[in-house]
Amino acid sequence: MKLYVMPGACSLASHIALEEASDWALQNDCHPPLHEVVVVERGKNFDAEFLALNELGTVPLLETDAGHFVVESLAVLMHIANHHPARMLAPRHDTPEHDEILSLLSYMVSTAHPTFQLLWRSERFVDAPEHRRAVEAKAEARLQRIFERLERRIQDREFLFDSGPSVADAYLFVLGRWALRIRSLASSFPSMRRFTEMMAVRPAVIRAMRAEGIALYGPQSGLG
Repeated sequence: MKLYVMPGACSLASHIALEEASDWALQNDCHPPLHEVVVVERGKNFDAEFLALNELGTVPLLETDAGHFVVESLAVLMHIANHHPARMLAPRHDTPEHDEILSLLSYMVSTAHPTFQLLWRSERFVDAPEHRRAVEAKAEARLQRIFERLERRIQDREFLFDSGPSVADAYLFVLGRWALRIRSLASSFPSMRRFTEMMAVRPAVIRAMRAEGIALYGPQSGLG
């Protein structure tokens, strides 16, 4: 597999998932899955070379072992999980937990992530500065409601599922890491903060962040 990511973007979750699969294989005397991670500099994702691979210009972008490309976080994460079934990065298809992980991922990808975009990339949606400030205020209020739900889900749990860290935990870590730079979120959701700091010391997460040149506490605001 070849995974294309940008430093600190949502693609970090897919990066972590691949590293978790490698760790499991080594711990269980299996051959670790061969994968390559290409870190794309921000802005370079709209160069002709990258657009030839993914016309959307987005990450994550996964080139599979079979040579076809997968885009969008939910699809990439589930492809990684399905490709490494022994690692249990997602519950089995015939369980209620499998439906739950799809619901959780869908919520995080389609609701939480876009709200961070509204907060940090409001210029994509409105032009006037005063309108941008209004959008950002609404986005921060919406994030409060989103994190209330995530806080309830992770409260008193080590991971989202009893089987151990899953692809959903990898994505939840990305959201938790972003939330650390928003004072109203960092101070209001202790279970999310505990989870995020716990995930940050896992070897797979450390390697992924090191490869992307990022740390747990990133810029004071914005992406990266």
